[in-house]
Amino acid sequence: MIFNLTIKHFNLEEVGKAYYEGNLLAFAPLMDSLISRNVPLKSTDLDRRLIHYWESRELFAVVEENGYLSFFDICWLNVLQELKALGVTPKVMSEVHKFFFGNDSFLEAIFSNVKIEEFVLPLEKLGELPKDVDLVKMLKGFGFNNFTLSIVSIMLTRKNTCLHVSAGGKVAAFEVDNIINQLDPNVVLNELFNGSFISISLYKIIYKVIDDNDLFNLNDGVLEIKEASINIIKKMFNDDAIQKITFRLNDKRMPIVEVTKRLDFAEFYNKVHYLKKKGTFLDMQIKTRDGNVQLFEVTELINTK
Repeated sequence: MIFNLTIKHFNLEEVGKAYYEGNLLAFAPLMDSLISRNVPLKSTDLDRRLIHYWESRELFAVVEENGYLSFFDICWLNVLQELKALGVTPKVMSEVHKFFFGNDSFLEAIFSNVKIEEFVLPLEKLGELPKDVDLVKMLKGFGFNNFTLSIVSIMLTRKNTCLHVSAGGKVAAFEVDNIINQLDPNVVLNELFNGSFISISLYKIIYKVIDDNDLFNLNDGVLEIKEASINIIKKMFNDDAIQKITFRLNDKRMPIVEVTKRLDFAEFYNKVHYLKKKGTFLDMQIKTRDGNVQLFEVTELINTK
């Protein structure tokens, strides 16, 4: 079986209803797809050296998964890139980072007045959890934070939301419609626009990321997210499901290479990259522990690095 790209479809209107009704189980698949690191860094217009600099300034989490980024990663890196282009200093960028990642106020957007325990799990399930389980920490592990919830909310509402940064480093966000119509009592215009400031559209950044990458497509309110074969293989490694890997090579002396020892994904990644660079890699067969055999062509793994 040759794996092609797997495409997941999300009707944003339906996902939005689930989100606002507090149905996390219906909402979670979208979050899971957006947080999965399945986009090769080389397929974006982002500067790897600049990313390493932001990592060193603790403005971005270290990319450990062989140069792959998530949708949220790319959105955040584009925010940093926009701020840099406007002359914002790393010190002020740190305030923006703190605004999105430095507290748990995102919980208010999710849970409102509902008790977090009741909202996340049915009451009968709570007794099955270890006493030391931190549900807030668990949610963060699933990718919930102020930034990811802001991005998803903008996608679901389609409202042009801007990030506002004053010269003194004060950070705020506002919806353009509310400013124009002055409907939002929480927005004090004098505070926002008195003095020097910069403003960038998070809405435009989201749709730039979608438009610039062929793994994402948004049409008529339906978001398509493609999952490449390399990510299916990643899951096999994570699940320890691989029994044997067979590489078929364009090499008369060694047309077949079989690997039965346990590899981690990094070792596999380096092996594929070496064979591709050498120009001998034709295709690869993976036999899993349940007896299934799956074939991957070289063109499906073209973006491993």
